[in-house]
Amino acid sequence: MATSLNGFRVLDFSLYVAGPEAGALLGDMGADVIKIEQRQIGDPQRGVHTVIGINQQHSSGLNMGFARMNRNKRGIALDITKPEGKEIINRLVERSDVFLTNYRRLVLEKLQLTYEILRQHNPRLVYAQATGYGLKGPDSDLPVLDGVGLTRSGMAMSCGEEGGPPTWLVPGMSDIGVGVTLAFAIVSALLARERSGEGQMVTTSQLSAMLELQSWLLTAGLFSGKESPRVNVARSPLWNFYKCADGIWGFLAVVRDNEWPVLCEAIGLPQMASDPRFDSMSKRAEHGWELVPILNETFSTKTFHEWDEIFRRADLIFGSVNRLSDLLRDPQIEANQYIYDYDHPVLGTIKWLGFPFEMLGTPLVMTRDAPELGQHTEEILLEEGYTWSDIARLQDLEVI
Repeated sequence: MATSLNGFRVLDFSLYVAGPEAGALLGDMGADVIKIEQRQIGDPQRGVHTVIGINQQHSSGLNMGFARMNRNKRGIALDITKPEGKEIINRLVERSDVFLTNYRRLVLEKLQLTYEILRQHNPRLVYAQATGYGLKGPDSDLPVLDGVGLTRSGMAMSCGEEGGPPTWLVPGMSDIGVGVTLAFAIVSALLARERSGEGQMVTTSQLSAMLELQSWLLTAGLFSGKESPRVNVARSPLWNFYKCADGIWGFLAVVRDNEWPVLCEAIGLPQMASDPRFDSMSKRAEHGWELVPILNETFSTKTFHEWDEIFRRADLIFGSVNRLSDLLRDPQIEANQYIYDYDHPVLGTIKWLGFPFEMLGTPLVMTRDAPELGQHTEEILLEEGYTWSDIARLQDLEVI
């Protein structure tokens, strides 16, 4: 099967979520992704037992978070502090297209794995690094984990009640955002290299990725010079959640002025279209505290299914507010295979997240489960020209 990155090789020297997510996406596109881990220690993600109190460690030892972020990869485990380990890395780099990492600069300098060093072994190399705060600035070398992207970017203070505490959003959002952004940068750099013949370094950070995810809101604030108000349900009555008679929440989005009378007709309150408190967009915003209770009471009179049918006929935006159990029954998710049944070699048939985008000419593929620590070490070394006696010697030296 033809894939978009078939024939490209990626060295994934990263850990936890941000870097591995980028490598997994490249593997989905058909790249040969080799995950490099520290011998005996491995990626710390292998040992993370819970996410917000939910167990992700299977009795077999399989970590589901690690399995997700390291799909479609082969695995090699090395002691890269030893000269022989560094030599293996250098040989791999010579025939690879991408070196991917989210280690801090100080660690990479100590291990002699910076762009300046590795490009000497392969000038065509695309060197990709994910950081917390960017490569420049006074905080560029500080340690980070997922939450700092949400907090430093302002996102945690963009949601929630005015005057209230910061709002904690979805765990992993910063790291996943970095991974997706970095994968995009890597593919762009590979395209540029195909044209120019030259490799380059690409980088992104939690801070920059989370700023981009807020770009619509932040652009408005930068333009006005005013602090953006926090999301508040009473401030946006027509961009809001409403609870239906069966307890299911729906999301209403009416953003154009000419949709207001259509909405009023649809909910059975046609007279409200000419109510002087609500007859313009600015007035509806000004009197939102009066409009929200009216809509709350109105939506409580019918089930979500009934309202959904009404809004579909009116061609207005109204959607369900899903929980995990709802996702498994959502016909759109099923039709597009955003979640599907996957036959795992250890766990059997499990529910698995599909791909975040689709390529009709060069489809994305799921060909490998996440590797055991060092699972493909010998296979990869043999490909690089090492002999079995070389491999035995490296084992004796505790390099592999």
